[in-house]
Amino acid sequence: MKNLTTLFLVLIFSFIISCATKEQKIGPDYFRNKTFTFYTNDTFPPFKLNFDDSTCFLIDESPTEYNWKLNYYNNSNFLILNNIVFGIKLSPKGNDFELINIEENNHFKVVLEKAKYKKASFIGEWIFDKIDSYNISNSELPLPPPPYESKENGNETWPPKLTITKDSIFYEYLNFRSKSKYKLDNSNQFMFLNLNSEFSNKNHVLWEIDQFNDTILYIKSYIKNSEEIRSIKLKRTVDNKKRDELIQQQL
Repeated sequence: MKNLTTLFLVLIFSFIISCATKEQKIGPDYFRNKTFTFYTNDTFPPFKLNFDDSTCFLIDESPTEYNWKLNYYNNSNFLILNNIVFGIKLSPKGNDFELINIEENNHFKVVLEKAKYKKASFIGEWIFDKIDSYNISNSELPLPPPPYESKENGNETWPPKLTITKDSIFYEYLNFRSKSKYKLDNSNQFMFLNLNSEFSNKNHVLWEIDQFNDTILYIKSYIKNSEEIRSIKLKRTVDNKKRDELIQQQL
């Protein structure tokens, strides 16, 4: 144990000596409630981490949660992430910085993902327009016709519809209904959910907002326990005035 402590101190001092200038102490708000993209050389592909108060999670189909905290020692900042120590080299360019893995000497360029959309903008009713499966074709496919003629009095929903509220998503397809709570990452570009879909009979667990405006929403949907990625085009069902009324009801 003593040898490990000595090694750890040597690594820290090696990092401090490698820094030409003293770093200004940073606080938790430097990371808290923010999403960052981590870039490295060919060792790892780029990945994103979403930071909350004391935990962060990897943005993918099965988000993994990690503990994090900051430490300041001898004029240098350190990020302790899942018990791994990273030296922080700040950049004069705003919130971008570099992380150095003290033990393995891996370097990460870290870039802040600014909030791209307002959360309230997604609230409302959306109908499915096109669906494409990336592992089948790269071109969009038109929405298929309903599998049978409606024999009940107006109980079926076609085309499929999503209703997004401030914290939930409701899905309607013919007589099928499902719903899920959701959470947006701090950049409002990724939506975590657990929504069952009649189309795939599998759960959608991560939505990436690919394109968005007042009337059109493009989503890349990641399916649980599958390499399949579905591209979904949604159209808003109401005009701007009605949309704004729906938003105000949810706030």
